[in-house]
Formats: sequence, C-alpha cells, structure tokens
Amino acid sequence: MAPVKKDWIKQAPKFKAPKFTPAPKLPCFGPGQTIVHLPLQPDQPPPPATPPPPQLAQQYPATSSSAQVTVDRDFQVDKSKRYEGTVVSFAPMEGQGFIKLKQENIAPGGIVFVAASAIRSVDRFPTLEREMEVEFGLMKWKERGVVTLRATSVTMVGGGLIGVQDKEDLQREFIGGPAARFAGRLKFFLPHKSGGFGYVTVEENIAMDLELNLPHEVCVEITEVNCGGRRPKRLDNLEVEFGIFKGDRARYFAHNMTLPGTLPITDEILLNRVVEGDRLYMGMLTYWHWQEHWGFITIDETCVIPDRLKELIEKTHRTVVAPGKHRSVRRSNVYFSALDMAEDFCPEEGMRVYFNLFTDDKGVGATNVIPDSFETLPETE
Repeated sequence: MAPVKKDWIKQAPKFKAPKFTPAPKLPCFGPGQTIVHLPLQPDQPPPPATPPPPQLAQQYPATSSSAQVTVDRDFQVDKSKRYEGTVVSFAPMEGQGFIKLKQENIAPGGIVFVAASAIRSVDRFPTLEREMEVEFGLMKWKERGVVTLRATSVTMVGGGLIGVQDKEDLQREFIGGPAARFAGRLKFFLPHKSGGFGYVTVEENIAMDLELNLPHEVCVEITEVNCGGRRPKRLDNLEVEFGIFKGDRARYFAHNMTLPGTLPITDEILLNRVVEGDRLYMGMLTYWHWQEHWGFITIDETCVIPDRLKELIEKTHRTVVAPGKHRSVRRSNVYFSALDMAEDFCPEEGMRVYFNLFTDDKGVGATNVIPDSFETLPETE
C-alpha cells in the first residue's frame, strides 16, 4: 500500500549556516626570535602625558537618612547644651538634611542629621536653607539597632524661630494679591518620600470669572499644605481655602492651603480631638511602626481609667485588632503618632512612657508622650 502524502504538513525551511570567516593570521615568534620596538621618528610627536586625577571638592553626606554618622551606644550627649552650626544640605520635599557643627569634635565627622520635625519655625512647612547659621541641641536616635546623632529644637542663633517661606512668597505672582483667598474642594493629596502633590477644584463662580481667567483645577504641592508645621499625610475630599499664584509655564498653584477660616489641616480639627484633662497616665510602648511613625501604648493596670474611656478603648480594639492588622497589641492599647510626642525622642518597643489621653472620631489615643527616662536607650531584641 502506497504511503499517503500529507500535504497539510508544512515543511520547515532548511537552515543555512553563515559562512565562517577565519581571523587574520598573526606573526608567530619562535624561541630564538625577539620583538623589536622601533624608535619614534624625529617628526612624530611624543605620546600625550597622562593628565593628573581631578581634585574633588569636599563632599557632604547626601540628604538620605541612610547617610547618618553612627555612634557607640555609650556615646555621651549633654541634652541641656546648645550648639551652633551651618546647614550644608537640606531637601525640603524629603524633609531632611545635615548641619555642620562649629565645634567639629563634638560629633564624628562634625556633621549631624536634621529632620523637618526638629525645626522650630513660623512657616507652614518648616524647612532650612543652605549656609544658614542655626542653633540646636543634640540627641541619640536608635533605629533598627543603629545609634546615630540628630539635631533637635533647631532655631536661629539666639533662639529665634526660623522663617523661610515669606522670602519665597515675595517672588511669586499672586492672583488678586498675596492676601486674596479662594474657596474650593481638595480632590486629593498624595504624599510620598520625595514630596507630594494634589489637585484642588476651584468654586464654579470663581472659575467662571472672566477677569481672573482661572482654570477649574489648580495643583497643590506639599510645601503649600498648611498642617500647622507638620508634614501632611494623605487627604481626600476636603473643603479648603487657599491663595493662587502663577508658576512656570503658566501653570496655577495653590498657596497656603488651609481649612475654611484659615485653620491648619490637623487631626485635632479633622477628627474632633478632645484632650481628657491633664491627668498623667503611665504605660509601655508595645508596637512602633518606624517607617510610618505611629504605634500603640499599653496602659499600666495600676492606672485608673474612667469607664467611658474604657468602653472607647474596647471599641478601638475591635476596629483595629479584630480585622487582623496588628495582632501583637493587647486589649488596653491606645494609639499615638510621632506628632503626639511632647519631646524629640526615639520610640522603641518596650519603652516606659507617660502621656495624656484624648478622644476623637477614631477612639482613644495618647498625646504629650514623654519617655520615662532620657538617659538610656532601651534594649531591643
């Protein structure tokens, strides 16, 4: 029986190997032969001399917090003493930089890290300028087992509050003048490590004004979100008021964005915070999120808590712990953030702290938090 030819099978094309071109033959030198170096011809210029390596200017650490200079755990710091120095770098969007001490022997390398939260300022968004002469204290900061030095309570030399943004405002082209305020609604604001941005919808009657000729939306940057000197967090769908200035490429930006009535955008106002008297409670820091700067405190069992606050603490526990977000916290925990710390210190799990209690729309929290001792850093696993 003759084989059946399957025409529907497509035959693969034959592969053609490329032609191989051998490399040119090099001269071979036998055991009795030597390589002869011919001298330069008289009319041939000598080879150029190798230029010396360029002299690098003095480099200061980058603004990243990873460039901080480490110290030993037993390094002694006088917390009551004030020092003077010069700002060598500061990134406003990141909110961090470095200060060079006048007395360089005080700290390793003569340079200390500074965060925006340590600046005592009249600005809506605290910042520093390069070459600015400042005064500050020093503190030890422990993070992930590494101890570093940080500047704290940064002021002008002599103790005056720092103000930078007023000079920037003088160079801006404001719509309606620097004092003009417009109403609108914040659509969103998204912060990130290197800054943040958002958009504000201008009220329709203002946007329709032909004399102003404004767009329906304006951009807002992190430096113009007035959170009472604090770094703003994510915000959505808020009634706000603001000024407007004209930026590069004819773009419009919001200026000094606040809540209606020029109130700063803070949790105290947004969440209806009420501090429950001046009674001081004691507890232990049981959880700390070092990246987002918030945590939980367990109140000591010896502390007498009003029944109304106990019920709210239970409610906070059910809404936060029950979904499985933070199962390491205990029943009597209250939350707090870095903004609730009365003094600059490095929070660590297991640290004993004192604090006041407050209530807001989320439940019960701790504010005016201070450590039991500033002299030693707590041991962590």
